[in-house]
Amino acid sequence: MDTDADNYNSNAEIDDKSCTFSGKTVLWFDEATSDSLQNAGVTILTFYIDDEIEGGNDVADFQTFVPECTDDVSFTHKKSFGTAKTGLVSYRVNNQYGEDLWTGTIELEANSCKSVELNF
Repeated sequence: MDTDADNYNSNAEIDDKSCTFSGKTVLWFDEATSDSLQNAGVTILTFYIDDEIEGGNDVADFQTFVPECTDDVSFTHKKSFGTAKTGLVSYRVNNQYGEDLWTGTIELEANSCKSVELNF
């Protein structure tokens, strides 16, 4: 009976501890980072979440604003936590040669979004 739960049911009368939770993160970069990456010879980025490839991006595809987790113009990932209300997400972003450019861990809260700007 938690409104932050993915499976929230407003008709529930008792808490049966079956609530499941998730959070989202968005990784993004601006034009200055795009320019710096291109000047360094970087053309493609590959995004890994929890060591799994989640997608790729041309470095020329930068953001002109801080994206929301609902925007289709950014790299967004949803992480399920099961019955926990928080969870950790590790990320890694490689260039076209497989070299790590960014790595980190993000703590997410249920029904929330964390925005991470990638600077180069």
